[in-house]
Amino acid sequence: MRDGGRTVEASVWIGEPYWEDTVETGGLSWQDQDGRALPLREVGPVAWSEGMRMAAALYAGRDIEEGKSA
Repeated sequence: MRDGGRTVEASVWIGEPYWEDTVETGGLSWQDQDGRALPLREVGPVAWSEGMRMAAALYAGRDIEEGKSA
């Protein structure tokens, strides 16, 4: 996305669905157009908001196990 005159990408690692029965997600991070990880203080409000929205949608779409083995 464009934020503050530069390109910023938000990403969440989603795991290896072909190797395990369950898939885990990793943390949310932001990178600049060169792939450099951005410290949170350098993430603008648009990139922050869109990244959080994306991560929340992934979290909301998860499958939840119920019962003692969960």
